Amino acid sequence: MKRTSAQQKFAWGVKHLDALCGEARAFEYGERYVVRKEREVRSPEEVLYDCFAILTEPLPDYWPLLLGDAIQNIRSSLDHAVYTAARGKGRTQFPIFEDPCEFQVKGRKDITAVPASIKAIIEQAQPFNTIPARPSSDALAVLADLSNHDKHRNITPAVSAVEMPAISHSGADVEITYSGFGKW
Repeated sequence: MKRTSAQQKFAWGVKHLDALCGEARAFEYGERYVVRKEREVRSPEEVLYDCFAILTEPLPDYWPLLLGDAIQNIRSSLDHAVYTAARGKGRTQFPIFEDPCEFQVKGRKDITAVPASIKAIIEQAQPFNTIPARPSSDALAVLADLSNHDKHRNITPAVSAVEMPAISHSGADVEITYSGFGKW
């Protein structure tokens, strides 16, 4: 059975993401960076360790392009699905809004030609319906943000940090405790 244009776009986007993830894993495990460690003794009870990954070769220049292709194909797959549902009638787009009022004013016009049952699914999928209410971290909101960012400039690969605020041991038994894995 032939896939719809929405399914083809989505699959192509996922293929690009898979390729990028594979390359990133190979880069990570390919010894293309060294770790520099810093140790600061603040007191006999507190020692701060910082570890930094220092690249020994640059990230590939095409990674932002590959990521952008993936993002735009996945975003377009939603638009293709709405266009198909509207049977090519009217101005269509899959609206993505974090605010319910903004959806009512701006988003509904993009789905006027879509059957009511599909309109309901689209509205239910909106980031403003996220539970708990954190619309900006909803997957569709992130997709819309990345798509808009990519349309105007490259998405820059970045590093993340892990903070473990308290690692300690006590007594001769060397009981190790740690509290709180912090920020990503």
